[in-house]
Order: sequence, then C-alpha cells, then structure tokens
Amino acid sequence: MSWQDKAKTNPGQRTLAKSDWPLFECLINQDWQDPTSLCQILVARKSAQGEIAFSFFLVDLACLGVKNAGYGRGAWQYEQIKEAMVSTQDMVPCSLDLAAKVLSEAILYAKRWGFEPHKDYAKAKALLKGANPIDTPIPTGGPTGKPFYVAGPRDNVKLIIATLNRTAGEGNYDFLLHL
Repeated sequence: MSWQDKAKTNPGQRTLAKSDWPLFECLINQDWQDPTSLCQILVARKSAQGEIAFSFFLVDLACLGVKNAGYGRGAWQYEQIKEAMVSTQDMVPCSLDLAAKVLSEAILYAKRWGFEPHKDYAKAKALLKGANPIDTPIPTGGPTGKPFYVAGPRDNVKLIIATLNRTAGEGNYDFLLHL
C-alpha cells in the first residue's frame, strides 16, 4: 500500500485543524528539482495541546502538477505517512514558503497543458496558510524544456496523451510509458 493510500484509510481522522497552528515540520524530497522524478511535500502543524494536522502532496513539475494531495490529523497517522514517504525518497526540511512556491509553479505549469490539481488539493493547501512563496526559480518541464509525461500506474494514459496532443500539439512533448 502506498503512502497516499495509507493517508486515506481513516476518513474520520481527516478533519483539518485550524491552519493557524504553529508549523511543526515541512519536508520535501532532496532531489525535488530533478524534472524526471516526482516531488513529495509533507507539511505538519501542531497545536498547543500536541495535536498534529498534516497535508501531503505528490507533485509532477514536468507535466501534470499536483498528482495527489491529502490531509489528516493525528500524531500516529502523521508518523505513518512520514515513514512511508521517507522510505521511498530522502526527505529534507524546507521552508513553508518553498513548499508553497513549488506547488504554485507546478499548478501553473500543469494548467498551461490542461491539467488541474488533484481534487483534494483545495483542502490540503489549508495548511500552507501564511506562506509567502519565495522568489526562487522552480524548474518545470522535462529535460528538453517541453512537457515530459511519465506514465504512472493510476494514470489515464489515453486521456493525458489526448490532452497533451490538444494543448501542446503532437511532437511538442516527451513521454515515457512503462510496458
């Protein structure tokens, strides 16, 4: 089971806390600037009573933007999600401002090609409250500068390719399909 699935296994714990709780932790994978790999972001806030609320994001800076997003509440759930994320990529601390900038740039780039953020992004982004996206360049697109789509196991490949053909034009994007 992926870390994204684990976050959705306890819907009763998904109520978000106030987004004005102090920032507890903000993590991003170490190689987030590599356009050929997905970016993971984890944001956690902690109340004065020790409650933890968290949001997570799976980001494709090369094409699709925010592929997955979710949120939850509870220290145990947070540790489970964090452990699952750390087991797949090296995660490093980052500022809330950098996390917000990566997400906003990914969304802008993906919208250019006809892709919207994951349906839970609107709720998950609540924990980004107070972020001031920094003025730092965020790499988007693939190694050649064009959209670079890497097919994922849950993607509707035909729909994504059709969207890229319509928005970018055939031959104006790169893709990798796993056989």
